[in-house]
Amino acid sequence: MIKKFFTGYVIGLVIFGLIFFGLSSKLAPATSFRPQPIEFDGVELELP
Repeated sequence: MIKKFFTGYVIGLVIFGLIFFGLSSKLAPATSFRPQPIEFDGVELELP
C-alpha cells in the first residue's frame, strides 16, 4: 500500500517537474536565461 502510494507520488513529482521546467524554458529560453537573485529572510542568494 505504502509502496504503491510512494510510486505514484514520485511519478507525480517527475511529471510536475517536467511540466514546470518545460514552461520555464518556454518563458525564458536557456540561452538567455539569467538566474534571479533569491531573497530569503533578508539574505540575497544568487544561483550559480
